[in-house]
Amino acid sequence: NHGFRPGAADEDQQYVEELCRKNGIECTSFIYDCNAMAIEEGLTSEEAGRKVRYASFLKVANRLIEQGVPASKIKIAVAQNADDQAETVLFRLLRGTGTDGLAGMAYRRMGQNIQVIRPLLDTWRKDIEGYCAANGLEPRIDHTNLQPIYTRNKIRLELIPYLEENYNTNIMETLGRLSRVAAEDKEYLWQQAESAH
Repeated sequence: NHGFRPGAADEDQQYVEELCRKNGIECTSFIYDCNAMAIEEGLTSEEAGRKVRYASFLKVANRLIEQGVPASKIKIAVAQNADDQAETVLFRLLRGTGTDGLAGMAYRRMGQNIQVIRPLLDTWRKDIEGYCAANGLEPRIDHTNLQPIYTRNKIRLELIPYLEENYNTNIMETLGRLSRVAAEDKEYLWQQAESAH
């Protein structure tokens, strides 16, 4: 709970806690004031939110390690999907990036000796929404995702539809393909650098 949406965020937290309780899943909630943190640390609110999310994941992982679970057995699964990957590549392209940035988000990476995985990175948002509808699932929707108040939201809500309408109806797939090709190039270059040692 980043504290960005008073009331709605608390309802989201209660929804998740109740869903976990009903399904016998352990749940740990964290509450932050990301707006205050952003001001104190000179971050955007999005950066502050990301920082506390990953800090929270690592707190839970470290608790498991203290309970005797080997770090190699712990995986933090995050929900970024193919739409998020395309948006990330376009966002980085607009800011200026090299091959590493064009590779987008990795399917897996290490974060303080804990593996972070993105199992939905090849799944489009519309397919996730379709699965939820077909299976009677009722996910919570962050209404701020539907407002052009952050750069990423503007890319999703304004720029991508404009590019689809005026330049390339398959821009999302094109950006996804670019990220995969750039990731392969990045991996190859790293392998060549390692073998040159």
